[in-house]
Amino acid sequence: TRANKEGTDWWDVSTDPAMVQNHNISIAGGNEGSRYMVGFNYFNQEGLFIGTGLKRYTTRVNTEFKIKNVVRIGENLSAAFYDRKPLWEGVAVHTLQPIIPPYDIAGGFAGTRGSNLGNNAGILGRLIPNEDNFSSETKIFGNVYMEVDFLKNFTFRSSFGGSLSNSYTTRFTRHYYENSENNGSNSLQENAQYQNDWIWTNTITYRKKLEQHSFLFVGGMEAVEEGIGRRLQGSRIDYFTDSPDYRSLATGSAGIQNTSSYLTPSSLLSYFGRLDYNFADKYFLSATVRRDGSSKFANQFGVFPSVTAAWRISQEAFMQGSSVFTDLKIRAGYGSMGGQTNVRSQNQYDIYSGRPSDAYYDLSGASNSSLPGIWQAQIGNPSGKWETKESLNVGLDASFFGGKLDLTLDWYNQTTSDLLFQLDIPSVNGSGVRPFRNVAEVSNTGLDLQIINRGNITNDLKYEANLTFTTVHNEVNELAKGLTFFDVDAASTEGRIGARYIRNEVGHAISSYYGYKVRGLFQSADEVAGAPPQVGAAPGRFRFE
Repeated sequence: TRANKEGTDWWDVSTDPAMVQNHNISIAGGNEGSRYMVGFNYFNQEGLFIGTGLKRYTTRVNTEFKIKNVVRIGENLSAAFYDRKPLWEGVAVHTLQPIIPPYDIAGGFAGTRGSNLGNNAGILGRLIPNEDNFSSETKIFGNVYMEVDFLKNFTFRSSFGGSLSNSYTTRFTRHYYENSENNGSNSLQENAQYQNDWIWTNTITYRKKLEQHSFLFVGGMEAVEEGIGRRLQGSRIDYFTDSPDYRSLATGSAGIQNTSSYLTPSSLLSYFGRLDYNFADKYFLSATVRRDGSSKFANQFGVFPSVTAAWRISQEAFMQGSSVFTDLKIRAGYGSMGGQTNVRSQNQYDIYSGRPSDAYYDLSGASNSSLPGIWQAQIGNPSGKWETKESLNVGLDASFFGGKLDLTLDWYNQTTSDLLFQLDIPSVNGSGVRPFRNVAEVSNTGLDLQIINRGNITNDLKYEANLTFTTVHNEVNELAKGLTFFDVDAASTEGRIGARYIRNEVGHAISSYYGYKVRGLFQSADEVAGAPPQVGAAPGRFRFE
């Protein structure tokens, strides 16, 4: 590889202008008894890095039919096909030295194989072969519904929906020869998966208006199941050629690995009620209560109430005729909601596995055979429960001069208790996956301000200007009994430098950086000798407090 004396602009070499296409066509129609809409969309987004991008084809059908003006039946159905070419391997454009050319003298990919060129991988050797790798998915999703009006002020609605998806991925990793650190063999990996989800919602709505009093009540239930499916994966290594024509799981020479697994579904069951009251379009009150149950917890159910109130001052008699205020409203609310999205479906269970690499052992001592066994792959937490986020909010909405100037101001205080997190456990408990536990309380307090100005420069030219201001203060208020801090999982933060540097500690922001404070650099050997002991201390290196 000859040095590129002019210097290689690796950003220019590895990227192209990324065009986006988005085309829509739709047909709609109807009459008093029915309506329909059929649409098609083609979306093509080229990736910024060469060989990457996304194509999506979507079709949509919506219909609704009325029966005697009291029954409505309809559906919303969509089908989509995705063709993805993702960036499978990271490329460090900013760290590759410009003295390295894109290609060597034989026309092959150039990299860091020479001396003193670092250990980053060549860029084009990753991007160009990536064009043969892809991921595709077919997805159908939508819902059918029925609404029935009865007893004058009541409406019953039932909706059932869900999604069906099938995906396939193929990825080939070529031999790398141009880098200072190369892989020993090429490999092929193929994945296939199907997944289903469904949701069923039933509500009864009651509306009533008595002179200036308006009432709305909604009560219902909702059942959800998601993550139903199965995944298959196969891989093989040591192909004698990198040619795309030879890529098949049947042609690799070693390292056969075939796996399959069921996806673990999770379920939600919710009961809810909401009451809205409005007097003269000036005073508003809304109250909601939910009882949510999740299959992710042994303690499945939690109750989460909320209430909000507002006063539209601009509707009062003393505000009528104001040339300044178009609308003025103050509001306040308090409520709670549950959280469980970051927890695995099987978090409450101990799980045992019979994987050969972890549980098989040569009990006979023959060194040529092993006996099957099992090991604890996950430690369960049967006492887990919902996270609870409590929010207090006070706000002001104002519109001035006929809507030319809008102002929205919000102050909020949110406290999340029983925060679910994975803590370290003693090594005597084994190496299984650690469970999520309710370990912390975290608060967020802040102020949000938005000012919008609208106007007309000419009859055909309008403008809108937005100003946004936000403050937020995040703090860990409390941890589980016996804890004053805990560090983030070593596997995600240690890396090559071998130190945890993200800590969650009472009185500090969540996921704060943690480490020594740097006072400066050691200037001489005498300064090193006179300083407190420090690992790796030497002239020119950081000196810590």
